[in-house]
Amino acid sequence: MSIYSELKRRNVFRVAAAYIVVGWLFLQVADILLDFVSAPEWVGKAIIALLVLSFIPALAVAWIFEVTPEGVQRDDGTLQETNGHQAKRLDVITIGAVVILAVMMFWQQLTPDKQVTPDEPATVRNQTARTDLQDAATAESAIEIPENSVAVLPFANRSAEADTQFFVDGIHDDLLTQLARNAALRVISRTSVMEYRDTSKNLRQIGQELGVAKLLEGAVQRAGNRVRINAQLIDADTDEHLWAESFDRELTPENIFDIQTDIARAIAGALASTLTGASSRAPTRNLDAYDLYLRSRAIPNDGTLEDVRRAIELAKRAVELDPGFALAMGEVGYGYTNAYWYTTGDPRDRAEGRKWLERALALAPDEPRLQFLWADHLYHGYLDYDAALAALEKAEEGLPNGAEIYQHRSWILRRSGDFEGAIAAMNKAVQLNPRAVQAIAHHIFTYVFVGDLEGARRWARRVFEFPDATPVHISFGHMIDYYMLGDTRPMGKYIAGRGDLFGPLNYVWLELPMLERRYDMVLERLAGMPGEMITSQFAVWPKSWVRARVFWQQGQHDAAREQAREAVEVLGRALEERPEDPRLFVARAFMHALLGNAAAARADAAKAQQVYPVERDVPEAPNYIADGIRAIAVFADTAEVAELLDAYLALPAKTYYIDYLLLDPVFDRHRDDAAIQALQRKYTLREPTS
Repeated sequence: MSIYSELKRRNVFRVAAAYIVVGWLFLQVADILLDFVSAPEWVGKAIIALLVLSFIPALAVAWIFEVTPEGVQRDDGTLQETNGHQAKRLDVITIGAVVILAVMMFWQQLTPDKQVTPDEPATVRNQTARTDLQDAATAESAIEIPENSVAVLPFANRSAEADTQFFVDGIHDDLLTQLARNAALRVISRTSVMEYRDTSKNLRQIGQELGVAKLLEGAVQRAGNRVRINAQLIDADTDEHLWAESFDRELTPENIFDIQTDIARAIAGALASTLTGASSRAPTRNLDAYDLYLRSRAIPNDGTLEDVRRAIELAKRAVELDPGFALAMGEVGYGYTNAYWYTTGDPRDRAEGRKWLERALALAPDEPRLQFLWADHLYHGYLDYDAALAALEKAEEGLPNGAEIYQHRSWILRRSGDFEGAIAAMNKAVQLNPRAVQAIAHHIFTYVFVGDLEGARRWARRVFEFPDATPVHISFGHMIDYYMLGDTRPMGKYIAGRGDLFGPLNYVWLELPMLERRYDMVLERLAGMPGEMITSQFAVWPKSWVRARVFWQQGQHDAAREQAREAVEVLGRALEERPEDPRLFVARAFMHALLGNAAAARADAAKAQQVYPVERDVPEAPNYIADGIRAIAVFADTAEVAELLDAYLALPAKTYYIDYLLLDPVFDRHRDDAAIQALQRKYTLREPTS
């Protein structure tokens, strides 16, 4: 018998046909189900691979075994023509699968694509303002990918020498800066491209995620005093190589930046654009200083004082090696500004930052990076919005693709009360830096401030998608439930097993169990925190302050007063050094309230508003009003508390909402009053069923 006849007798052809048709039908159904459950892309690929790899084994099984009336038997060639029933069964299966496939394809052709409509917003107060913000926020999704857009992927390190990654990253970073000076290009910022180091994604995927038409790949090899840089420009959609070149030079500071300028010009030429504003002038002639500068900039700016101090010290060491290194001086000033803003609030840090930045600008007044750092200092150091915006304009002239510039413009406009302008600026920043989790996380609060629950959740979902989002970033997403809805569960679940204290949000580590009346946990966590002062961007609490609150709520009033007196002394000494810090005034107001000093408590609460009025900071100055109300709630009657809360909650922007505030134990004796209940119904952001 011929092999063809034997294959036919054993139904191998029928099994092959049935396998292909049924497998194709299975893939169609799987595609629908996987899309419905939002399964990762690799699941679909794994199913396809499994079906392909199983095809040959299925044919082998068909050759070896046969289904007979007596059951499954091994076909050694002696079985007679008993397979007619089995052949008919296979024919029925194949034809049935073909019919189902045809019906599915016909149905897909007739069914129009589903139009996705935005969720209806929750019941909120500032409906018109939030609708405008939502319209602005969705504008970025309609932007097409421009042909002059490029992303420079992280350069591969081909060096045999140890500890050369900072050098490679510096080459990459400075090349990006050269390209970002070209207003005719749209250049994706460094933050967004760094996650693609050692990625398994293909170039088309990367181009789509970053929203660019072109990608630059490169590799750096350093050996002694020689450096070789290979670079190639690729069309992200077609994978076509548009330009490629190797640069082999002697390693000097001048040559490093000459190479970067040459590459930038070549890329601009390949994109039919003119490179303007580029300069090959080396910012330093000392390679060791340059390395320290790169190490300083590589430290994440997550607001933790320890990291800020490390960045400052590295940049200072760079200046010691090269006293004329203006960019390193700027980083020192930037570090002191961050220390002042995010943690210490110490005017000495602010003054030190100003000194270093003025020194840097005297050496390089036209350097865009320094103009940006100066704008950051004017904003975070003094809340001088007009001067900061003017400095950002100068920075933008030299660095039109600087995502940080637009990000800071968004923050400044938001803090001044221009929320629509803030949205527009942030959309531009996200276009240039679509994978910048820090910018996206901070933007959550733009929507929190105006009470837009759904808008805040949209941005939070984007943060949760980032695999490298820090605890601070993720906690911002959980702040929505915490501050807007008074729901501690998402945040509590997230931080339950964490050892870090969230940097600028470390006070939540203590406040959350306080709101949940888990006082033993508050004291346990407090004992594990370093130092004697809990310092963050939003609160300054001596440890005695926290203990006074706990003891008061537990009914240990004598112990509470003892701790409160200690806290008042500590806060008083801090105010001698920082007499305009509203955090210190509201913290001391609460301690005065526990001590029964109503007049002193009212005075400190009023002083906080005086030194930090709403006109100065539209969205965040109200925090100190709310904290002052908490202190007054300790001793005031409910009618006054209700009046103060009503005035606060009527403000156009705020962080703390009614359901969050009423979690605080200080409102226990007021919460069931009709006036407070009416305020909760009036201002709640919860759905009616919540």
